[in-house]
Amino acid sequence: MKRKLLFVFSIFLLAGSCKMAEKQMRQGDYASAIDISVRKLQRNTDKDAYILVLEQAFARANANDLAYIDALKKEGQPDRWELIYDVYQQIGRRQNAIAPLLPLYIDSEARNAQLDFVDVVSALIESKKNAAAFLYASAEQKLATGNIYDAREAYYDLQKIKNLYSTYKDTDRLLEEARAAGQVLIGFYTKNASDKTLSTRL
Repeated sequence: MKRKLLFVFSIFLLAGSCKMAEKQMRQGDYASAIDISVRKLQRNTDKDAYILVLEQAFARANANDLAYIDALKKEGQPDRWELIYDVYQQIGRRQNAIAPLLPLYIDSEARNAQLDFVDVVSALIESKKNAAAFLYASAEQKLATGNIYDAREAYYDLQKIKNLYSTYKDTDRLLEEARAAGQVLIGFYTKNASDKTLSTRL
């Protein structure tokens, strides 16, 4: 009797979780739908409902990301490369999470799930390189103004480059230059307003 109750309870949990994944997908939250489905399929790949949700959510998520990248590229603005790189990374992470589960077979439809992966390796290399080139040029221009606030922005740009490449041109030298140019030196003095003798170490 106890086993039967546990079985029925587990069925209800499975159904509720799957409905949540379906709801997330219908609302356009494909990342959550994929995350829920992947976690369930990691325990057991023999779950048609989750595979079907994953199949649809994955296709829509990739299609949306690729359309967004295409729109960003058409703008022709060099400052978009950093965002393009981030979106390609998002596609890569999504695919890497699903890859260990493949192939996924849908028993109810007697077929393998159609999960068309995108080769993002060359796109990641290109967008990363272009993002770093833009940030470097931007930092150089800001440092050339001699303005303290521009120097701080340049430092921020150069830190972004360090997140992309451990070594890139003379980024380290420019970082030191930006750090020095962005600092504010404040001088102060003390005045003894009491009738006591203060320590010379103060």
